[in-house]
Amino acid sequence: MTTFANLAALGSRALFGSPAAALRQLSAEDEQIRMALPVNRRIGFVQLDAGNGCSTLAAQVAGVFAARRSGHVLGVNASAGPHNLIAHAGLGTASSDQPNAVRLFAQSARDALTDLRRSATGLVVQDLRHSPLADASVASWNEQITPISRFFDLTVTDWGVRPPENDLGAVIATSHTICLVARADRYTAEIAASLVPAIHAHQTQPSVVLALVDIDGSAGQAPSRMFSDASLPICVIRHDPELARAGDTIARSRSGRSRRAASTLAATLLAVGAPTARPLESIR
Repeated sequence: MTTFANLAALGSRALFGSPAAALRQLSAEDEQIRMALPVNRRIGFVQLDAGNGCSTLAAQVAGVFAARRSGHVLGVNASAGPHNLIAHAGLGTASSDQPNAVRLFAQSARDALTDLRRSATGLVVQDLRHSPLADASVASWNEQITPISRFFDLTVTDWGVRPPENDLGAVIATSHTICLVARADRYTAEIAASLVPAIHAHQTQPSVVLALVDIDGSAGQAPSRMFSDASLPICVIRHDPELARAGDTIARSRSGRSRRAASTLAATLLAVGAPTARPLESIR
């Protein structure tokens, strides 16, 4: 498995390196993002502690998929608090969407879309929380999302904070691919990386991508051996303060670096779940 890196480096490569190589990378990523999927794909974003940018990344990636793919993309919020996938998709901090009998017994895409909102990028969203202050349970996800997920190309869920001692194992079972989000400092990155073998060993055998968010310029402290592990795809994402508050992350992202990083992460999440797909070029 190729180790992937942040597309932030691509901007300087285009200026000081090979523009042709940069263009090939962008083209390869776009091809990966738009690739046809034989079955619906479920991607779960999760962090072990708060403040790592899990919801922001989930909204960015889901928005990238919705904007570039022809099929419906569903963004699911299961994370407590006001700064979740729904808010970062630009749809406010309203309370949860109520269970709908038409969706629960959906027989068509039209049924599955009943009463669900769309963001500016075309992302269909569903909020699973019973209360804005509480995380949604995995049982709620299974009850409300399982009946409709087959009508979407991709389902991206923001699980928020899910420590291993709580329901992380149950969260893993809902996804084909887990995006484990952590700070890019040595201590936090190593804790996250130490969980990857256990996630791979789960009976559902999900693929895993580690997203390290460089919040305070500490990315250089992450152990170099992590980047040499060919079995662990890693994306290092530079923190964008502009995206920290609630609002449409795609529309408000003024940084080309942030948009490129979201594109790289989106492509990586599909690549690890498609072993026959052409691997993306590492640009670290």
